[in-house]
Amino acid sequence: MAGIDLTALIAASRVLLLDFDGPVCGLFAGHPAAGIATALRRLLVERGVPVVPDESDPMEVLRYAATLGRPALTREVEDALCAAELVAARSAEPTPYARELLVAAHRTGRRSSPTTPPPPAVPISPVRSWSVSCIRSSAGRTPIPRA
Repeated sequence: MAGIDLTALIAASRVLLLDFDGPVCGLFAGHPAAGIATALRRLLVERGVPVVPDESDPMEVLRYAATLGRPALTREVEDALCAAELVAARSAEPTPYARELLVAAHRTGRRSSPTTPPPPAVPISPVRSWSVSCIRSSAGRTPIPRA
């Protein structure tokens, strides 16, 4: 990142947005994403959909489902993904020094929010268990509209 003064950039920031999976914690540490993708692919196959068998990213499986023109099936895949993400979040392992970073941001007047593909309820639960009162909200993917 040549030419960027990170100290000045951070000093001028009032909001700190961090991807939940990685910078804040390892979301899939106890429940690997590849296993979740396998379960989602299996769901599609059970519904009669041909799927590329080697996709290991659950979000890519959801994106694929969204291209099929079957909104109810897409919602079913999304629901299964959300349920798996909630299970994964319960065993998420904190990234070293993430808690300290969030507390430091709060103490210096910055608002912090985890951002992630899962719906907003997923990232908040493990972070709240750290007794970090500076996290008030999170941003996640918008759920697929229900008919």
